Amino acid sequence: AILMMAFKVGLRSKEISSITLDDVLTRKGKSKYNSAKVECETECETEWENDDLKDSFTLRSATTKGSKVDSAYLASKIVRESILEYLSERVMMFQRGEIDNLFLTKRGKPFTPQSMSQLFMAMSKLSGVEFSSHSGRRTLVGNLVRKGLHIFDIQSILRHRSVQTTVLYYQQDERRLGDLMADAQNGE
Repeated sequence: AILMMAFKVGLRSKEISSITLDDVLTRKGKSKYNSAKVECETECETEWENDDLKDSFTLRSATTKGSKVDSAYLASKIVRESILEYLSERVMMFQRGEIDNLFLTKRGKPFTPQSMSQLFMAMSKLSGVEFSSHSGRRTLVGNLVRKGLHIFDIQSILRHRSVQTTVLYYQQDERRLGDLMADAQNGE
């Protein structure tokens, strides 16, 4: 679910680490979560549903680059599924006390922006694929451009002040550049 927030929603480490249950759960979802905490001491069979999650949530100014209030969208099916799957694990793992952050460390503590970045480095090392917490944003730009979204819409999704920043992400898309070279060479 954490990877999806970077690669499909385009959030930064600081933003991911600050997401709360209230940010993503609807009133119905929050009620279901609170009930599941009581019922799931040994095994959790809560049936999470798509409408337990909000479609979007507010990024607070204290967590965003540029300190402005903005929105993030939980539009992707895979993002929604990964969060719903994670909720069952979260209920089972963290019964002692309540911490409002959505994502918690193995010790049940909230991630800091630094520990979130370290988690991305650890996942990268374990997978053998080089990526960072910011790689998700670059990948998202490439995917959105390939789907035909306008660069100004992508700028808004990523919450860049300047479209030039968004263009830099696009220009550095090695997969796109490789595809362009292959097309230009006609396989020769």
